[in-house]
Amino acid sequence: MGMTTVKSLGRVFVLAAAFLCFAMWAAAAELSVYAPGGVRSAVQGAAAAFERQTGHTFKFTFGTGGGIQKQIAAGAPADITVLPSKGMSELEKTGIIMPGSRLEVGSVGVGVGIRAGTLRPKIGTQEELRATLLAAKSITYADPAKGGTSGTYFEKVVLPRLGIAEQVQKKSTLTAVGEDAVRLVANGKVEIVVVQSSEIVAVPGAELVGPLPKGIQSEIPYAAVVLKTGKSPDAAKAFIIFLDSPEGRAAFKAAGFQPAEKR
Repeated sequence: MGMTTVKSLGRVFVLAAAFLCFAMWAAAAELSVYAPGGVRSAVQGAAAAFERQTGHTFKFTFGTGGGIQKQIAAGAPADITVLPSKGMSELEKTGIIMPGSRLEVGSVGVGVGIRAGTLRPKIGTQEELRATLLAAKSITYADPAKGGTSGTYFEKVVLPRLGIAEQVQKKSTLTAVGEDAVRLVANGKVEIVVVQSSEIVAVPGAELVGPLPKGIQSEIPYAAVVLKTGKSPDAAKAFIIFLDSPEGRAAFKAAGFQPAEKR
């Protein structure tokens, strides 16, 4: 084979590779993802890795678990949603979820957070947590009236069980979403935040003290699905599959999630 022929073939391979690269990026989709703030750092971490591999991009809409569920049920133009598994099961009854696309991505518990560098309170037992909440000058959590999953659990279950609902509510600031509550603590405006642990670790300046103690902890499982309302079902399915890959699972682990029992 002559040198001219080799060079010609080389140019052909380069052009072919360039064409394939162009075709991949030309076909890249923008995936619309609706999810609660509790999975923000996990799903964005997985999305960043997926973008690098495929060229697909993402547009995120975050809110409370209950709020996102209502938007999806009302026909929000999303390709993918990630929600607490209980809410996802309710959505499945509406027929808007692509059959066979559901993936359990893991679970995360409710945690207690403070401003980074401040004195860490004791929360290892129910008695210690009760004393810490009573001693705190100010507390914040996501507003149950706006669909806050952890806020609803904290206000409706934890506080009554500890017998301090009235005392805590008097000094509490409620926020639209959990991350807003964490930012109040990170900025030094409120002393203690009680939200999902994944929301605390995602905000710079905030520090996770630890999970709620045994007996009053709630591990909330989450699931991801492809929606029929989306415009890019193939790319959306590929992302769900990616979430079950080592890189996808690592993104959720880094955000404080425990792996799902069944994959």
